[in-house]
Amino acid sequence: MEGASFQTHLDRLDTTAQAIMKDLRAFVLALGPQVIEEIRPHRIAYSKTINFRVFLEVFPAKTRLELTVRSGGKGSAPVRLEVSNTSESEKAKGLISLAFERA
Repeated sequence: MEGASFQTHLDRLDTTAQAIMKDLRAFVLALGPQVIEEIRPHRIAYSKTINFRVFLEVFPAKTRLELTVRSGGKGSAPVRLEVSNTSESEKAKGLISLAFERA
């Protein structure tokens, strides 16, 4: 999928997952001006400009979002989450904030 865009990813999701993805995107971009959003063919990666360390990857999957949150230092395993409703999304935001701070 050449020329992937945020809209391209949204178009592959059902209505509920679209709403969650839009909300999560707004949340992540509001973390600070140093957030970089990189749209890739099968995922969206978020990093910090200071060191370009990816702290969040979002893999859109029709009815849900699969998240990989990297909040630890070297040797720490990333946390993988599946988000398919607002409650799960709200819980994920806490981990994402922490990952952003530590990036």
